[in-house]
Amino acid sequence: MRGFALRPFLSMLRPLNLLILLLAQSLAAILLACGQGEWAGLNHGESVLHSPAHWDLYLLMLSTALIFAGGNIINDYCDREADHINKPGQNVVGNVISPRFAFASWLVLSMLGSGLGLWLGMRLGAAWAAWIPLLAALALWWYSTGAQHRFMIGNVVVAGLIFCAIMLPAWMGIWPFASANGELLTFASLAAGASWSREWIKDLQDREGDRLAGSGSAALRLSLAQNRIGIGLTLMAQMLLIPLAIWYWAWMSWGMLLWAAVILLGYALLIIKLFRSQQREDFGRLGTLAKLIMGMGLCWMGVLIWSRCGAA
Repeated sequence: MRGFALRPFLSMLRPLNLLILLLAQSLAAILLACGQGEWAGLNHGESVLHSPAHWDLYLLMLSTALIFAGGNIINDYCDREADHINKPGQNVVGNVISPRFAFASWLVLSMLGSGLGLWLGMRLGAAWAAWIPLLAALALWWYSTGAQHRFMIGNVVVAGLIFCAIMLPAWMGIWPFASANGELLTFASLAAGASWSREWIKDLQDREGDRLAGSGSAALRLSLAQNRIGIGLTLMAQMLLIPLAIWYWAWMSWGMLLWAAVILLGYALLIIKLFRSQQREDFGRLGTLAKLIMGMGLCWMGVLIWSRCGAA
């Protein structure tokens, strides 16, 4: 056993998941900037990436990346036994990466990320939002050490953290009082709901190992039929939010309507496959489809941004 190996360590950070989260956070900030006209002229090649507000965004994204990377490490640290069954050979903690090094890495990354977020929020005058990065780091630790195995608590924690990460550029005041705040709230709510559903599906996939770990998650406390109904209801609620947002925010461009139709079709396919899934592999494919739908949501957000900024 070695204390450190670069490639396994990087895989433990879940770089793709971090990239998706940071993309969502950056798109949120761009949407806010569009609401104030600060990103106008982007399509004309003007350099708009060096103002103080943009550097604040980069620092916020770095804080977010450090905190969630640390959260991924502590999750693998705490899930070593269950992952021997759920993901044999995939959890590198205790195999390639020593548990002591993994724990120290989580502590360092979490302290750096929460400290940077606290400093940034205080400097921007957002005293209450400045504490959110620290609370997020603590929530990820709480999630990994037990909350993920409690009935619905893990789902709430994950959904809440995704919601906060997307709203932080507004709450920190990087681009305050933007007209797009309400629209951003819609996208953050969709992302939180999608994260809730995907976490629930992942729990169904990991039932065998979680049962041995003494988990009390909904995936284990409810029957398969009840789990399907519960997940299906969360997916249908997200589907309902899409036409409501189109109507309320008057997203009537062809691009917005087309992407909305694609996302709704993705949700419909996910629900159909949900009620046909039986085996662990089936739920693994469902989780992949759920992540793909989240990616579609980011594209939808990008289309809205282009309609606001690209035509400026």
